[in-house]
Amino acid sequence: MKTIKLLPALLIALSLIGCKEKQPDVVTDEVIEETVVKAIPRASDTYFEQAINAYENADKVEAKKKIDAGIEALDKESKDVSGLNKANLDMSKDQLRNIASKLDGNFDISVEGLKEAIANAEINIAHNYLATDDVYVLTPKARLRENYLQNALDYNLKSLEAGTSKLTGEARIEGEKLGAEGKKLKEEFEAWKKRAEDHAKRADEHFKKHQTEYSNYDRVYAM
Repeated sequence: MKTIKLLPALLIALSLIGCKEKQPDVVTDEVIEETVVKAIPRASDTYFEQAINAYENADKVEAKKKIDAGIEALDKESKDVSGLNKANLDMSKDQLRNIASKLDGNFDISVEGLKEAIANAEINIAHNYLATDDVYVLTPKARLRENYLQNALDYNLKSLEAGTSKLTGEARIEGEKLGAEGKKLKEEFEAWKKRAEDHAKRADEHFKKHQTEYSNYDRVYAM
């Protein structure tokens, strides 16, 4: 959303004719009205909003259709996107395709997970919002930063692998060192994700047996 200040029509008119007739200086205590104006959503925003609405109305077929249309619109809107933003966008589109595939199989998904995947995609093509029933939803900053760091690691590793061999001397040594460190970090991160996934499943099994009110694995990880 963008917040702008609306000037009274009289002031606008005076500014247009000021070059023809000098106006006296006027001191006024008039309070300028402040209002909130929503930016016009792009095609992808509209399709994704419709997808969320469809799923919330138990229409998985329509939700899947709108997600597919949103991805296609993203492809057109991101033609000038490159570098890390493109890498991030591609990963987000893969998430959206995965969600659409689950819907196609009549599986339930996480609405929050869908919104997060959409927001992550949109933010990489300069969309700073997602319209859902007149409410603009952004991915929480902490989660967005986590996603950025993971995507940055993948992008940097590919870049180091492609570029380091072209360097010489200390620059090449530094590039090789960064590449080795990055690969180790990725291995550690992937191992951590597997341990965290296993822990989440075992904890949820415990909750289902003893404290069902805390069971949320299926909801949180449905995407």
